[in-house]
Amino acid sequence: MLFARSVLAIGVSVSALLISLTLDRLFAPLPPALQFIVQIPLLVLIIDEFRRLVLKHATRFGLTDADVNGTFFFAAPLAAFGAQSLFKDLRRSVL
Repeated sequence: MLFARSVLAIGVSVSALLISLTLDRLFAPLPPALQFIVQIPLLVLIIDEFRRLVLKHATRFGLTDADVNGTFFFAAPLAAFGAQSLFKDLRRSVL
C-alpha cells in the first residue's frame, strides 16, 4: 500500500502541475480578470474530475478514499505554482 500511495502522490502532483501549466499558457493572452474567472474554475473542475476517476479505481490498489483525497489536497500548491502568469498579472494589478 505504501508503494501505491507513493505512485499516486507522484502521479497526482505531476498531473496537477502539468494541467495548471497548460491552462496557464493557454489563457495567458486573456486580461488578468478574465483569465482568473476562466482558468481557476476550469483547473478546479479538471482536477476534481481526475480525483473522481482515481476514486473509482482506488480500491483495486488498496487505497482508501482518504488516501486519494489527501493526495489531491497536498497537490494543490503545485497547481497554484503552475499558474505563474496568472499570479504575476494579479500581483501587478494589486500592487
